[in-house]
Amino acid sequence: MENVKHIKNIIVQNFKCFDYLEVVNFSKYNIILGDNNVGKTSLLEALLFDENISQSITNFQAFLQFKKIIVEPKAFSVNPFVFYINKYSNKNFIDIKIDFFNSKSFNHKYEPINIVDVEEKERNENK
Repeated sequence: MENVKHIKNIIVQNFKCFDYLEVVNFSKYNIILGDNNVGKTSLLEALLFDENISQSITNFQAFLQFKKIIVEPKAFSVNPFVFYINKYSNKNFIDIKIDFFNSKSFNHKYEPINIVDVEEKERNENK
């Protein structure tokens, strides 16, 4: 059987419209319902986070490109997640924790970082 990451729980702080969002007990199939402009798409976007910071950046850049949202290239070189940080909060980071059924969990705090330093940071964390 292939090693699929099946999400069990997700907690995200300071992401888009959410100060704090916790969704627990995902099942094999899930339906997301709600009124307009309550964060359904933001929840799905939060699922783009990955254990690998570089992969998270790639996922979010691809999503913005897919949605045809133009972001100043310099914004991603200063803080790759600046577009996704909750603009109504006084915090300048995104905190995310995802638990999986069949593998380990991960918890990252995404703070402003120069994109050229991402690879170096990951090399240092993996030592």
